[in-house]
Amino acid sequence: MSRQSGDRNRRRRRKQLYRDRYRENIAEEYIMTRMINVVIVEDDPMVAEINRKYAEMTEDVIVRKVCTGPQEALALLKEQPVDLLIVDEYMPDMNGLDLLEKVKQAGYRCGSIMVTAANDRATVEHALKLGVTDYLVKPFTYERFSQAMERFRRRYDLLNTEESLTQKQIDTLIAADQSRQEEYTKGINTETLRKLEEYLIRIGPDSMSSDEIAQATGFSNVTVRRYMNYLVEKGKAECVTDYKTGGRPRLHYKAL
Repeated sequence: MSRQSGDRNRRRRRKQLYRDRYRENIAEEYIMTRMINVVIVEDDPMVAEINRKYAEMTEDVIVRKVCTGPQEALALLKEQPVDLLIVDEYMPDMNGLDLLEKVKQAGYRCGSIMVTAANDRATVEHALKLGVTDYLVKPFTYERFSQAMERFRRRYDLLNTEESLTQKQIDTLIAADQSRQEEYTKGINTETLRKLEEYLIRIGPDSMSSDEIAQATGFSNVTVRRYMNYLVEKGKAECVTDYKTGGRPRLHYKAL
């Protein structure tokens, strides 16, 4: 091989190396922009570990730190950007809602999910007013935690990847917030709602009474009626009156 030919090959390899490194840098930058930086604020080590494991099971999530209290979280927010706070309510030095108040006042641009044993109406309403993406009551399942993370992911993607939003995208965000607030204020559990709605869909066009649905799903009759009425209000189910009972008319429900 001539010296000139060898030089050409070296230049070709060098250019290819530069191109490969460029692609790697672009890919790395793209991945970094998609990763969600999470900080968990929880004083109970066992619950904190569960939250950490569940969060890390979510695609494109990095748990940057587990803080044992709000003051530690506030100090961290001053040093580095955080996309999502997963916050407990009951903590010794400051409660979770006070932390979210301070985060809002300081203008930190991060979302929040409450994970707490507090299920009283006042706490839930206060959290919603502070803009939490979701509210999980302990104990909770991984499936419910995953739903909360997916809900945040959809909101995060819309608000962080688009310079401007279409009316449809804005409507989606607002509808999701309104639906979530209605569910919480009416005492609707997302997992129970999902199971009952899926059951209605499975039985197809047939209608069933609340007693029959309760027997099939294992929920109480009172619970089934409340959730069926909620689904009717949301336009996801239909309530029909059965007069052919030989006695008092009965309400039947079916999916729309």
